[in-house]
Amino acid sequence: MCHALFLAAPIDLPQMAPTDPPTFSVESIGGNYQGIRQHFPPNWSIRYLGSSSGCSCSFHGKNDGSRQALRDYLSTLPAGTTVQLYDCWEGECELAVEENTCASIADLSLAESPLAYRRLVTMTT
Repeated sequence: MCHALFLAAPIDLPQMAPTDPPTFSVESIGGNYQGIRQHFPPNWSIRYLGSSSGCSCSFHGKNDGSRQALRDYLSTLPAGTTVQLYDCWEGECELAVEENTCASIADLSLAESPLAYRRLVTMTT
């Protein structure tokens, strides 16, 4: 089973198409992910984040550059933008949030990532 990491913000989030081989992508949420909307404020833009593994798994464990790519992407958003990240297993995006926390974008560089299963993380760019 694979992780699915979602990013939401009150602004339109620019998309980045998947590449071959996979690196980092920011994609529209499809029909399989509509249940994720319940975890974010209404009218926020929501994107699925792909990593070097092609799914969201590389945002966890070894740091292969996927979290750095996410940091770089977040740094392109307007300063002061609130964003939220939510991680779950594929097919479980409708399950309730287990933990809410705040983190900084710099925390994505830590060995222990703030991203975790069913944790909603709020950050400000």
